[in-house]
Amino acid sequence: MKRIAIMIKRLAYHDSNVLIHGESGVGKERVAKLLHNTRFPKNAHKHPFIAINCGAIAENLIESELFGHEKGAFTGADRQHKGVFERAFNGTLFLDEIGEMPLAMQVKLLRVLQERILYRVGGETPIEIHVNLVSATHQDLEQHIMEGLFREDLYYRLAVFNIQIPPLRERIEDILPLAEQFLSEFTPPKGGGAYVLSQQAKTALLTYAWPGNIRQLKNILQRAVIMSDGRTINADALNLNIQSNEQLASDKHLSDYIALCERGYIVSTLEQFHWKIGETAQSLGISRKNLWEKMRKLNIQHNSST
Repeated sequence: MKRIAIMIKRLAYHDSNVLIHGESGVGKERVAKLLHNTRFPKNAHKHPFIAINCGAIAENLIESELFGHEKGAFTGADRQHKGVFERAFNGTLFLDEIGEMPLAMQVKLLRVLQERILYRVGGETPIEIHVNLVSATHQDLEQHIMEGLFREDLYYRLAVFNIQIPPLRERIEDILPLAEQFLSEFTPPKGGGAYVLSQQAKTALLTYAWPGNIRQLKNILQRAVIMSDGRTINADALNLNIQSNEQLASDKHLSDYIALCERGYIVSTLEQFHWKIGETAQSLGISRKNLWEKMRKLNIQHNSST
């Protein structure tokens, strides 16, 4: 994730098309918004961020959603409609699930990207486009190209720069910081301090496989907040189905998985105590020497969390 942050800072100075890869729920739109905010830190109202899910639009409507239509262009078109390319003028257009786009629409999109102009459905006036295009997919587009499901020329237009977001199970040290961030966004009952996780709840979060990634993490915490009587979130309130870890266990040796979980828990505890070894060791119930040995064995350094 640190490498991705560096990529975003560099991309902010360029208008290259970006393609984000990652499993569903991994945070592709969050990365796209971060890139947008880094590119346009001021005057946000002059630089819109428009997102559209290509897989959620009927095939006969997607051209109108992308490029707009003129009044009377088809039955039901009782007024002019601007598509997302126009509405994202001088900003960012995020095309989510680009792999779901029909082949016929891929041809039209490629033409627009090549010529930098579009025509509304039923229109004859060329309209110049001025957008930073970011696309995303959870699919293997190169495999789709081989199967004839995605155009190779469009792929290279979209993927001038690629960003691969790893699933949450492969960055265990991010789980607790993300959980604490989400909990801070929820309003605690009758004021008071923010919601906190019990040690058992932290362990449960770290040992879960997270097939739904960050989206699932947020949803589970939101449900846990509702089910909890106080500000402390216990493991029972998380109601995690440990059976979902079977797939993860099949991909890793048990010792590797335990090491990943241990590393993530130690890093999160070090961050909690601002990397003070004595306080961290006391919280973990081990000696300072034992903590140093574990940090060396698990390759934990002061910047491990980033």
